[in-house]
Amino acid sequence: MGTWMVVSLILSSAYQGILTSLLAVPRVEVPVDSLQDLLDYGRMPWSVEYGTALHQLFGDAKSGFYKKIHDGSFLVTSSFEERERMKKERFAILCDFFSMKLIMSDDYGKTGECSYYIAKEVIWSASMAFVFQKDSDVTKHFNKWIVMMRESGLVDRYLQEATTNVTACMVPPGEEAGKGSSLVLSFLDLGGVFLFMFGDPHTSKHEEKDAPEVQKREDEGAPFARLLARGNHAGGHVGSGFLQVAVHQP
Repeated sequence: MGTWMVVSLILSSAYQGILTSLLAVPRVEVPVDSLQDLLDYGRMPWSVEYGTALHQLFGDAKSGFYKKIHDGSFLVTSSFEERERMKKERFAILCDFFSMKLIMSDDYGKTGECSYYIAKEVIWSASMAFVFQKDSDVTKHFNKWIVMMRESGLVDRYLQEATTNVTACMVPPGEEAGKGSSLVLSFLDLGGVFLFMFGDPHTSKHEEKDAPEVQKREDEGAPFARLLARGNHAGGHVGSGFLQVAVHQP
């Protein structure tokens, strides 16, 4: 019974230490997660790719919300070419979803870090199309092959291969791989504690030899001093065990 109580005490203390360390890690707050946040935040410049559908969408606005976005933006020629500048100067780019995934994948492949974030709000959805000359003979052949590629999954495969590394960064800030991950303790993690408790033959023999003496002293009317000494000795083992678990906490 005593052994089970000590083991339970060690496990509960280890869990308590891990829980405290996880709660002590501050959460990363994202100040901008929509266009409205971008306007309200006021401390982050934003840009729009020249000649894109978003450029036309905001540029055609005569009043209202989109007009404010257009008036407060500056133009860039390519979001991919501006990726390093965006990181250094800390501004936002309003662009299509795939272009941003391409930037994130390229950056993570080079640095191993997630330096960019895609806001949750979808600004606008539009279809992609290829334009050919009217009544061109190429159109029907192109339509045939593009349909075959989509149905066979080749289009999705090519898009995924172009952004292989983006998966690691498609999570909220602060939850990337290796950051703030939960720690799962195995028996090997606590093995040192149990070995320290039960692997001391000198202590075991010492206690076995002292057992008759303890009984003798108890019979002689001096049990409390001996029990106190044994309690301090056991407390030394348990205290060292807790310290070892605490040292291994992240």
